[in-house]
Amino acid sequence: GSTRRRPIRATQFRLQCYMTGNGTPHDEVKGARLFWKAAKQGYANGQYSPGWCFMNGADVVQDTEEAVKPFRSAAEQGLAEAQLTLGV
Repeated sequence: GSTRRRPIRATQFRLQCYMTGNGTPHDEVKGARLFWKAAKQGYANGQYSPGWCFMNGADVVQDTEEAVKPFRSAAEQGLAEAQLTLGV
């Protein structure tokens, strides 16, 4: 198998498509799993996304306290969406 990584923008586009059903069957579980994968790779957008999953109960039990952790990680990397979400 190939060890090449998919460009992050392509992965982000795919996960957004799964989450919204735009151009692909709507599959929040598959989209959420892509979020988690991006987070583990240290991408700020990827770190923000698990927070979104916890806030919305996508592929996890809804837990607003747990959502703060990934939002904080993304905010520390300078992601404006995460900073706004946290009120920083």
